[in-house]
Amino acid sequence: QYNARPMATVDPAVPKQPLTLPDRILVAATVESLLPFTGRFKTLAPLAGDASNRRYFRIELTGAAARSVILMQLAEPEAFKQSEEAVSGAAHQVGELPFLNILSHLSKAGVSVPRLYHYDQVAGLLYLEDFGDLTLLEACREASAADLETHYTQAVDALVHMQSTATAPADQHCLAFQRSFDVPLLMWEFDHFLEYGIVARQGKPMCTDDHLPLRGEFEKIAELLTGQPRVFVHRDYHSRNLMVDGKRLGVIDFQDALMGPATDDLASLLRDAY
Repeated sequence: QYNARPMATVDPAVPKQPLTLPDRILVAATVESLLPFTGRFKTLAPLAGDASNRRYFRIELTGAAARSVILMQLAEPEAFKQSEEAVSGAAHQVGELPFLNILSHLSKAGVSVPRLYHYDQVAGLLYLEDFGDLTLLEACREASAADLETHYTQAVDALVHMQSTATAPADQHCLAFQRSFDVPLLMWEFDHFLEYGIVARQGKPMCTDDHLPLRGEFEKIAELLTGQPRVFVHRDYHSRNLMVDGKRLGVIDFQDALMGPATDDLASLLRDAY
């Protein structure tokens, strides 16, 4: 449930290297001595939906803090410094993990993102608050019309709150303010759609008479979108990245955030591919 969408920038010719399992002795020692609450290590269980450069586990604790913790394991200790998606305007050197950088900004903005308990930079392990397993997608699968409206009203309200509080004042230390949905990036997205939404599904290339006029229309749309006022954009705001944790709606998978039109995340939510 804590995965990113399939990476558009992955080279399929490069084999995916399996990650070694986290050292249970190290994990146990960390949760029993370095987290902001007291508990004893019980189990470490893998979660479904791993991304290509990281995977997730749930740590169960017993004792005074009978709770669970999410463990994010990076493929390499610093492998998560690059964005998983194409970006524009982020030519400056990235000094920290985008996940941590954006997490810090959203936390200060009062957005419901998971709390970071501890970051073991050497081992490439992040210990995070557990929002549970219930995604908005699953919560709505068999929901009544009234409950469906309630869930999506909450999701839209959370989006409005994020756009309002995370956009201003601008924080130049936050990576999202260093990159944006400009025309080249929007066209990259449109070309990604042509490649996978049309060509791959048809099993043959588009003819020039179709491709050129369609891409020309996309360029007009890209210019129109680029001219709109820019706000903080999550970039993956949809039903699999929103966690229903009781009455709270948790936001995850925000590391590719940037500046862009206010309609982007709303369209991602309401025109959800899932």
